[in-house]
Amino acid sequence: MSRIPVSKSGARSVERDASLGRHEQRFLELKRGLEQIEYFCKGTVLKRMMKCGKAQCACATDTTKRHGPYFELTYKASGKTVNVKLSPAAAPL
Repeated sequence: MSRIPVSKSGARSVERDASLGRHEQRFLELKRGLEQIEYFCKGTVLKRMMKCGKAQCACATDTTKRHGPYFELTYKASGKTVNVKLSPAAAPL
């Protein structure tokens, strides 16, 4: 019976190669997905529930009765934070 010499690190290098191959495949899938995006905007979309400022309104004392939801896009431009109000229809986009 013939033996195949395998170093102690040989099994690990095969595992690393297989793992690297899986990661490379996943990277290529994600890259193809990004190439399909038609529009990309860096920032954060926030869903806010607001108080109206009227002392008699229920929103002043009860956080569950605040007005909204209102959606905002927050991003940086020229070193400054910019907030843009979004319509409820635009928020999921």
